[in-house]
Order: sequence, then C-alpha cells, then structure tokens
Amino acid sequence: MKYDPLQHHRRSIRLKNYDYTLPGAYFITICTRENGDILGYLVGQQVELSPLGQVVERHLEVLPDFFSNLQIDERVIMPDHLHAILILSAREETKSATIPTIVQNFKSVTSRKINRMCRRQGQRFWQRNYYDHVIRNEQSLAEIRQYVRQNPMGESWSRVTSQFVEAKQVK
Repeated sequence: MKYDPLQHHRRSIRLKNYDYTLPGAYFITICTRENGDILGYLVGQQVELSPLGQVVERHLEVLPDFFSNLQIDERVIMPDHLHAILILSAREETKSATIPTIVQNFKSVTSRKINRMCRRQGQRFWQRNYYDHVIRNEQSLAEIRQYVRQNPMGESWSRVTSQFVEAKQVK
C-alpha cells in the first residue's frame, strides 16, 4: 500500500494548544508494548514486581534527580502498565523539563536497561504513546490519587498467575 499522508498520519493525543511546561499536576499512564504480565503479578490486592518491574520502579524513584522541577506524587506499577501523578513546579534554568521530555526520558532509559537485562538490543518495551490528563483542581487530584492507590484492587487481575505462584513455591 502506498503512503497516503491523509490516511497514515499519526494524530497527537496531547491536549491541543496546552503548554506542558506549565506548573501543575499531570496524571499519566504508560503501557508496555506486549500487554503481558511482564512488570509484575497481582498477589491478593498487591502487585509483586518482576525484575523488569523493579527496573521501572527504581527509575521512577530517581526521575526527580534528573529534573529539578519534578515531583512524583502517587504511583502504581501494574503487570502491564503504570500510573503516576507528576507534579511540575515553576521552571528553573537548569535540569527542568516538560511532561513529554520526562516521559521520553523515562521510556528511553528503562527500555535500554531492560533490553540490557534481557540481552537484546533496540527492542521497544513501551507503547509508542502514553495517556496524560491535566489535573485542574484539588477534587480531581484527590479522585485520581484514590484511583491510583486502589488500582490493584479494582483491576481484573484476580487471575493470579498460576505459573508465578508455582514458581514461588518451588524456590
């Protein structure tokens, strides 16, 4: 099929005409490319992270060290995606960034580390895009915090992976 720019262009899912450098709270969701339980497994109402999930968690924890205007508010890593509330403060001259830059850094660094762990090169780990929501008021922030905290309980992950449970028993 020949390339047709009207049919084959990618549309941005970012909020049109919004300045993602502005201070404020942002809710993001990033999904793995393969949608499998590769970041962890739900055991009861908790997620037990896999080694790959631990890489993701460690980089999420240190992300504010790379961006002086970033604070991670709430976060949860699920078997095939993560949710986080990112809070940007007023931009400083050094080491500050926008939401797209922060997400790009996070996806790039974690992909490289995971590829190295899995002894492979250049494979995509994350889906191309990510979901974001600009949090506009305190009520919305409180509701999203509650959603993030309760996400493991509300997911249909009650199908605790039998292979994981069996593997844990063998150890």
